Amino acid sequence: MRDYAGALGKTELALKAARTAFESSCSLEDFRAAETWAGKHSGKHWGKVRKSLLAHLARASHAPDRIEIYLVEGLIDEAIRSVGDDRGSRPYDDVLMRLAEAAHGSHPDWVIGFAERMAASIMDANQAGSYPLAAKWLEKAVLAYEAAGREHDWARCIEMLIDKHRRKY
Repeated sequence: MRDYAGALGKTELALKAARTAFESSCSLEDFRAAETWAGKHSGKHWGKVRKSLLAHLARASHAPDRIEIYLVEGLIDEAIRSVGDDRGSRPYDDVLMRLAEAAHGSHPDWVIGFAERMAASIMDANQAGSYPLAAKWLEKAVLAYEAAGREHDWARCIEMLIDKHRRKY
């Protein structure tokens, strides 16, 4: 409906359909479509539409792209608060990695704790096939340690991990 209305030049109807689609799916794709149609309807209109869509997203009981939407919108605090939120499905590791990358300077303690937990869950479960992912999580942790000026804490952390997991592949 959204695209059909837009093709007919009915941008107001296309925007309404885009908003309705987003409110149903809470997907990044539908969020971006609403942005497109709000921009075509009136350049000033997007700010109001964005605020409304983000408010809906915050209340939604199921939003598989919640963290990714917050992340692409630069809403790091909201994205962090949404991690572990039982109201949606678990985001993919790449989304969480991008969040850790974006947040390491502003929220280093959160990134350190989160990245270390993610790495530990892999290493403690002896998931050898996922060790490269654990290493990526540890890379995010070290960036956050550096951003916080806690390089000595990182050195202690990595020494403990090496001692604990020394005999693993």
